Amino acid sequence: MKNTISAILIIYNEEKRLKKCLDSICDVVDEIIIVHDGPCKDRSLEICKKYGAKIFIREHVGCSDPHIPFIINKAKSKWILKLDADESISSNLRNNLKKLIDNKKIDAFRFKWIAEIRGKKSKFMSKQILFLKDKIYSIGLPHFQIETYGKLENSNFELLHDTSEFNSSFRLLKSYFKKDNKWGKLSAKMFLNFEEIPVYNCDLSKADIKQIKKIKLIKNFPIIAILIIPLYSFCYCFFKNKFYKQGWMGFVLSLHVPLHSFYTCYYIILYRLKVYKI
Repeated sequence: MKNTISAILIIYNEEKRLKKCLDSICDVVDEIIIVHDGPCKDRSLEICKKYGAKIFIREHVGCSDPHIPFIINKAKSKWILKLDADESISSNLRNNLKKLIDNKKIDAFRFKWIAEIRGKKSKFMSKQILFLKDKIYSIGLPHFQIETYGKLENSNFELLHDTSEFNSSFRLLKSYFKKDNKWGKLSAKMFLNFEEIPVYNCDLSKADIKQIKKIKLIKNFPIIAILIIPLYSFCYCFFKNKFYKQGWMGFVLSLHVPLHSFYTCYYIILYRLKVYKI
């Protein structure tokens, strides 16, 4: 099978940022697939059509991750390139993309995730976005990224991120509390309807996958999980991923995933205590 690439994007009214993203990939991928989270209220889909994208409009969820198993199934290529609307690939990565996927020993790639934070470019964050489709699995929960069963390689090529949200650490922190509270409610509802969680190429009944172990811990023991998982996630980001090098902004960035985990456990606990309806 020819080494082809499907670029997949899940968007919600992103007309201001889409063009830069699509310009960076349109000449190096074999198809572009777009899922819009609910009805579109701006020119996003008009822009996507100009790039020949395949477009699917799904029921509004309020988060991109639950749509990931669906969009992977729609991809026809051997490789998957997963981007957000506020991301673009660097010219260096674009020029070497085809060479990367010709490496038969590697099944997924993680790239440097570059954002300008108060005038300084971050050099320590990374994100995995390129996957051999046959080797990936996905669990459609907020903050659950695509993973690989195969070999993952860290690359020095760059993934560029729109940096407007990093102009103010206070504004970013405020947005995290609002966003993660919303996503926590959604996650709690999905956890409590365990059998309906969308997946790709994995079985939620098996506990041999790290992500599934985390799901079962939160679902079955939310009080224990709320004490362990947010703290572990924060330490992993702040120390293991070296977010501390960005000072106060690094501290704020390290709170995103922990806040989501906290709110998820919190709403499950409230539901079990019968003081909150999901």
